[in-house]
Amino acid sequence: MRQVCKAENLKKDISEICDDCPIGPRISAKIESQIIAKARERYDLMPETLNSYIEDECSNAMQKMEELINYDLQGCITEYSNSSLVYIWNKERIKALRRFEKEVELINPKQIPQLFLPKKLDTDRARILFNKAIQQGLIKVNGEYYEWLMESKALLAYFTEIIYCKDADGKDNYKRYPEKDLDNLFRESRLGKARGQIASNKKGGKPTNFQIIDDLVNN
Repeated sequence: MRQVCKAENLKKDISEICDDCPIGPRISAKIESQIIAKARERYDLMPETLNSYIEDECSNAMQKMEELINYDLQGCITEYSNSSLVYIWNKERIKALRRFEKEVELINPKQIPQLFLPKKLDTDRARILFNKAIQQGLIKVNGEYYEWLMESKALLAYFTEIIYCKDADGKDNYKRYPEKDLDNLFRESRLGKARGQIASNKKGGKPTNFQIIDDLVNN
């Protein structure tokens, strides 16, 4: 086996490299020990975050591949062996993560139900908690919008604040409350105002019957 890759152009697929090139074995040996091992640990410890983790990893890998293509088009690559290694590594990283994603689905079919959610509201945490609310009769899905079945808008504002502005420990995550998107999803108006009124009330920032929401979130 050659110790140095002698590529004279950007290799974009593992099938393009020579049989005795060192790139192939270097990639294959590390995909399982690094990429898949990390994804498996994530799945074991926090299965509800696996989908978003894989999407972020694949997006990052694709960005690096696109950067290399642009550098190549501009004639900025002076050393093709390392650039080919980076390109193919990221391509194989995406393929390996997608295979693992399918394996997990076969072993344990979709833990997070496929609900309709607009892109800006679509998170693993939202899918889990909205599904719980649907199962417990708090929400009804009507096509592409949701109907809140509880008696007050304040409870909906409280519930959606927990989904989008709190972490799993109930602490602020410092993210913006997506008022406009939630108003559209629930065919409501000014959920942000209802949320503000809750924060300034005399009940510790919680609406009447907040225990229903807390029990749903915590169980």
